[in-house]
Amino acid sequence: MSKKKSPVRKTRLNWRSLLFVPAHRPDRFERALNSGADAICIDWEDAVGAEEKHRSHEHTARFFAGLGGAPPVGCTVRINSVDSPWFGDDLAAVRALPSYVMAMPAKARFDHIDTVCGQLDGRPCLPLLEDAVGIEQAYQITAIPQVLAVMLGGVDLAAQLGAGIDWDALLYARSRMVMAAAAGEALAIDVPSLELDNADRVCSETERAKSLGFRCKAVIHPKQIEPVHRGLAPSEAEVNRARGILQASAQSGGNAVAYEGIMLDEAVLLVARSTLRRAGINPDDPA
Repeated sequence: MSKKKSPVRKTRLNWRSLLFVPAHRPDRFERALNSGADAICIDWEDAVGAEEKHRSHEHTARFFAGLGGAPPVGCTVRINSVDSPWFGDDLAAVRALPSYVMAMPAKARFDHIDTVCGQLDGRPCLPLLEDAVGIEQAYQITAIPQVLAVMLGGVDLAAQLGAGIDWDALLYARSRMVMAAAAGEALAIDVPSLELDNADRVCSETERAKSLGFRCKAVIHPKQIEPVHRGLAPSEAEVNRARGILQASAQSGGNAVAYEGIMLDEAVLLVARSTLRRAGINPDDPA
């Protein structure tokens, strides 16, 4: 079992995009860092065949050693699941990496993640929830102090369920994960779009995820980064409404007031302030 940490608030990850890069392609690591993604994930799991597993550890260690310090983007590695024959080697390899590199265990379940976190010496963990048990245990998983984010593995989940990978089929999983992430002060990361050549489709998928509460989406190609960031950004209408809400509240002197037919309470003001921050606007000076 993982040791209990001091009762402090978790570090908030302000990522919008998490770019996956296969670990057997070290020529892509530097490009991934400079792609414009807010974070990268070097993938030791699905993207790497059995014969390349150990070389992937070497490629990754050499890359981070050559950086000379933490880069300006988030860094994580996806490790094989606890029941995988490669898990032990993956765990040893990730522990040897710089402390700013986070671990993303695949096929996460609570008992697995609790065990993994207990062996990471305080290193942050970003579990990948990709089966029914993981989704149902999402609240337990996000309550673990080292878990700073959770990501939906929608394709694997759909395969287990015999379901489609469309929005409606994964709506319950998305909703439960967003709720659990909020309860556990963790970032919810949406499944990547499989669209590589339709930026508008990627953007619209991202907008739907944003409306549900996601603030980050995984990407599998650099060309998906811009439409994901665009889809997560508040629209002009959302920004104008947030400004109007805060201005109306300020003008009321703290008294109860309505704006566009809606009574403004503290929760509405919090949403408005969050909207402006995501748009890069200081909510204390929204003009």
